[in-house]
Amino acid sequence: MEQYSNLNNVEKGEWKMQWCRSIALIPVFIAAICVFSTKTIAQNNVNALNGGIENPISDKNRMITRGKGISQELLTEYQEIVNKYLEKDSIGNPDGIDKFYWKSDSLSVEDWTRLYVIYVQMAKNQQSKQMISFYGPMPAIDKASLPPDFDIRIFSPPQRFYDLWIESKKCKIYIDGENVENSVLKSYKPTDFASYFTSSLFRSGGQKDEYRVDLWTESGHKKFTEQFFDQPVSIDKLLEIEPVIMFMVEKDNGKPITIQFLPGPRNDWVLSKVTAISDDGIPMSSMSMPSELMPSTYHPKSKLPLYVSNQSPLDKWKIGKKVVKSSTFELSAGQSAVYDGAINGGSFKNFGFKAHVTHSEGAKAFFWIHSDASLTKGYSILIGKPVDDHRRSGSLASVRNLYKPTSASFDIEVVVQGKRIVVMIDGWKVVDYLEPDAPYRTVANTAQLLSAGELIGFRAENGILNVSNANITPLADSLPNYPEGKAPIDERDDVLIRLQQRNFPVVDYHVHWPVMLGLEAAIEKSLADGYEYGVASNCGIGFQTTSDEQVKALFKNAFILPPLFYAMQGEGREWVKTFSKESREMFNYVFTDALTFNDHKGRRTHLWIDPEVIIDIPEQDYMDMIMERTLKIINEEPIDFLASPTRLANVMMKDYDKYWTDARVAQLIKALKDNNVAMEINSVSKVPSAKIIKAAKAAGVKFTLGTNNNGVRELDRLNYSLRMVEECGLTIDDMWFPKGQ
Repeated sequence: MEQYSNLNNVEKGEWKMQWCRSIALIPVFIAAICVFSTKTIAQNNVNALNGGIENPISDKNRMITRGKGISQELLTEYQEIVNKYLEKDSIGNPDGIDKFYWKSDSLSVEDWTRLYVIYVQMAKNQQSKQMISFYGPMPAIDKASLPPDFDIRIFSPPQRFYDLWIESKKCKIYIDGENVENSVLKSYKPTDFASYFTSSLFRSGGQKDEYRVDLWTESGHKKFTEQFFDQPVSIDKLLEIEPVIMFMVEKDNGKPITIQFLPGPRNDWVLSKVTAISDDGIPMSSMSMPSELMPSTYHPKSKLPLYVSNQSPLDKWKIGKKVVKSSTFELSAGQSAVYDGAINGGSFKNFGFKAHVTHSEGAKAFFWIHSDASLTKGYSILIGKPVDDHRRSGSLASVRNLYKPTSASFDIEVVVQGKRIVVMIDGWKVVDYLEPDAPYRTVANTAQLLSAGELIGFRAENGILNVSNANITPLADSLPNYPEGKAPIDERDDVLIRLQQRNFPVVDYHVHWPVMLGLEAAIEKSLADGYEYGVASNCGIGFQTTSDEQVKALFKNAFILPPLFYAMQGEGREWVKTFSKESREMFNYVFTDALTFNDHKGRRTHLWIDPEVIIDIPEQDYMDMIMERTLKIINEEPIDFLASPTRLANVMMKDYDKYWTDARVAQLIKALKDNNVAMEINSVSKVPSAKIIKAAKAAGVKFTLGTNNNGVRELDRLNYSLRMVEECGLTIDDMWFPKGQ
């Protein structure tokens, strides 16, 4: 559930901390409330209820009691319904992780209502053992039981959602149980409500993205609690507000990991992990984040090899006028080697090619496929680290360019199946390209296409290239064009391929990836997107990585996969003293943002967290304070680039141009230029503006591209960043590259 970027960074996207606090932790708050409330009957001993257990029946007027405990008969019925959707489980693994595999994520109305009615009657210790669980609206909280510094606003709706609800045609609004027009919310403010809950309308006949929002004033919430929690409730009344259904996918040493679908503005899957449980097994704290995965896809299917290898040595090559009868040979600058043997008649459409290659320092060579005798058509794969080209080994030239350096000696594998081209270096997949029916090609690259199958060969343009143990496995010509379930990107209006075709460097240097998904999944996502990722770890006080020792552990246990860049994102202003120069240099690059600082009164401020932004001085004075903090960061902190530059507090972004005056922009640009710090073009925050980017370009400031994603689904193929590249006329000379690249 954690991220390599740290969970705290989940809160930096557009929907931020309010979403995580108000929704993701609700099940834990409910559990805590039910455990400690003097009104609840959840702690009754189920063993004492043998004759008094409520039994849900089809009569919806039947009254049921929450938390009283249920019989073994009902527990068995519950499990039988769950088993209809459960594919298998793996219990008692040596690592302490139990796994649950789901056939389906969608319960029938009959099944989920039956399960829910049974579930709410279970005692807490019975609920904690279920593989499918539920949560609904919260009961009222006794404020006297909360810590003195507890911010009760956590239960009020976030302003961002509140504004969306007013205009949305996708949601129905209920205030204290009464359906009202959405516009009625204009007569209130978010803090007027003590609690809220979003529920799906899909099961009651609505569309999948339609939902209901229940909001309760403090008095209305107390009344709701009395009717729904403090006394028996009818089944009909219970089902009036649909619950969230939670599927357990793992249990890590007794702590469950669940995935649930949350209706509302995001309309998305969320993964939650319990981090602490009470002595009687009740969840006491958890952390949650958006999930790319659903319960049925959480556990990956077994990976099959791309093809069955049946290697034949390629032992006849034509090098100029000379024929070399060996699978091992050397090429100097200007030389080419074209396979001239008998295997498959020397022509290859679908195949698996393998060889070991070694190149000299600064060499630039290519392996050609679907080509001709002069190696001028088809696709070429770059081998080397040329001094005149930032692209690196493994690049499918001008289609999927790579920039992460490799060693000068490695195994290379190229697989062609239908219209799919896969490139692997030392067993790691670095390119997985699906050629569409209408690929975009510049005039210079019109011959860059797959064909019915022709020649393969090598060419060395600079330096020395040594090839050894070249072999091939010919595959059937009739293979499908694309793998099952995969489709190519439509390149007719794809900005990425336009930039790749002119060898403009596209790398997302600011990716936050969930630990739960594993970095192999990050590689697969980057392959599908068509460019490399730089995975960032948030390093600083209060974040996941807080010491030099943890940095070393990170590179020992996680940051070990060659296809990815790895970055340190300095958090807070203390990070410079927290981490040694040695630790910083373990990363490919280091960056920070100017979104965390102590304000003019010494208050810790995170600009993306609305309640922490206290503008109690004139707005332009507050902006001067932000400017002063930003310049200090650029001038004093050892960073390669500034992330999310020019981003302001949410309340200020609507007047972005008013705050970012020409004078302030000039100050920012001068500081970046003087300190050799690059400017990130951030895709999620959509900053800086085109005007500022053009001014920075004119001054010679370098640029990076980044997402700073809040969950996997916000990795939008650098939509805004690439649009700014074209709109502002950026070229390769305007771009920053990591050290050693």
